[in-house]
Amino acid sequence: MEIKEKMMALKMLKAAVDSVDNALEAIEDFAEKFGIEPEERKVDLYELTEMVAGETGMKKSCVFDVLTCAFDLIKDLKLTLVVEEDEDDDE
Repeated sequence: MEIKEKMMALKMLKAAVDSVDNALEAIEDFAEKFGIEPEERKVDLYELTEMVAGETGMKKSCVFDVLTCAFDLIKDLKLTLVVEEDEDDDE
């Protein structure tokens, strides 16, 4: 690919990114105007351990080890976690 083609491709990519940025800003403005704010809840690994242990009945130490291992693998192997929701998971 020649430099001229690469420059054109970069301009197209920049235009696409700008469009996405503008769309995200419009969505945020809309949500703010109508009071629709996403709920964000941050938890640390210990809180998540407590939650999972409570849901599963597993020992906290086992849950902690599994979560620590899972997050280390995700980070070390640069994995992307895909979560598919079951239609039956309305509980």
